Amino acid sequence: CRMLGSAFFDSALYEKSAVFLKKALERNPEDTVSILRLSAGSARMNKKQEACGILRKYKTLFQDSPALLCELGAGFYECDSYAEAEETLVRADRKEQSEKTDRLLFLVYMRQKKFREAKEIFLRLQPQPELFREIYELFENQGDFSGAFSYFEKVYSAGIQEAGPFLALSACGAYSEEHALSLVSGIDISAQEENLIFMLGKCRVYERVFDHLST
Repeated sequence: CRMLGSAFFDSALYEKSAVFLKKALERNPEDTVSILRLSAGSARMNKKQEACGILRKYKTLFQDSPALLCELGAGFYECDSYAEAEETLVRADRKEQSEKTDRLLFLVYMRQKKFREAKEIFLRLQPQPELFREIYELFENQGDFSGAFSYFEKVYSAGIQEAGPFLALSACGAYSEEHALSLVSGIDISAQEENLIFMLGKCRVYERVFDHLST
């Protein structure tokens, strides 16, 4: 049953998946994989309260393992229960630090606007393009655009092209238009339409800089 439920889950057929995952739990109520997938499927069908209820019902099964606590925290994060996600991930972090726990804790703190705690976790993170928006917003909240520029310049120089739009945005916040234009000349923002839209939404006053990068 779990195999069928997981197959439907992987195909985004969450209602069909739930039927088989529930049967799997009837046979083995300690099947943590089925629990997590059943909850995630509910969350992705926008049944967030139902998803949280599943995790709460079975959460005692996840308490001993930092890896399972991390997965439980990820589940609470997916159903937008950030306080429960934070509590769970902090417990996982105390047992054993991991890159996944750090990433999730950073996101949970940012969603709750706990910027001091987010900054502490940020200092432990390796550069991860999927977190660049939140990292930029962390610097933005602190008014530290020069710090953001230094961070994204270092990351971009290391060959992580996704940092380009955020490097340009940081330059616009930290420096005059002319200085920003000289600093970001040559940045490659091709094939990054989603981040470019985010960047323009943040900083329309500097459209000349963005027009220059787009040509």
